[in-house]
Amino acid sequence: MSASFNFPSIYNFPPFFTRQPNNQVLNSQLANWSNLIINYCEFHRIWVINNAGNIKSSSGSFDDELFHNHKINRKLNNEMFVEIFNYMLQNNLIEIFNNDILNNFNIANTNMNVNKSKNSSKVNYIVYWKKPEEWAQLILDWVEKNGKSNSILTLYELTQNLSIKKEPFYGLHPFILLKSLKILSSDNRAKLMKDDNGQVVGVKIV
Repeated sequence: MSASFNFPSIYNFPPFFTRQPNNQVLNSQLANWSNLIINYCEFHRIWVINNAGNIKSSSGSFDDELFHNHKINRKLNNEMFVEIFNYMLQNNLIEIFNNDILNNFNIANTNMNVNKSKNSSKVNYIVYWKKPEEWAQLILDWVEKNGKSNSILTLYELTQNLSIKKEPFYGLHPFILLKSLKILSSDNRAKLMKDDNGQVVGVKIV
């Protein structure tokens, strides 16, 4: 896993793991950490990270290599986690994962598990290595390219079908998928299809 991802040289610089007292240096440090997190999550297709630095992808849990450099024996402390995630929130790189958005979304149709933490002290964040608007455009481009306009597509077809395995939105997290489809809907480019319980089960993109 870690052998495939190329960490930047700054990752092996001990002060990178310690909050810098100078504001200008701190802002640069937070920007570098944000870029590292985004790049790492995109490489490993990680959608969710929590405020303790625990990360999980659709293929399973990863170890602590991102926030703990065993080679130089340095790791982030809680203070730095707060600083980094606040910075990323302010720059729309992450969003607090609110399960309420999925109440009207048939998650079962995506064949994905959405973990709901029972620990109230843990906050889950959705990681935006692409913005919902970008995902929406990618889905729209694929639909138009493959002649599927005005066809009803299930959520499974859009995220799990083997025919789209090489597409960037394969395995897309339900939270991001729904936000992306709502963007298309608000632009009058999509109509959300719902079942008898009012849950979104598919979409028609026009």
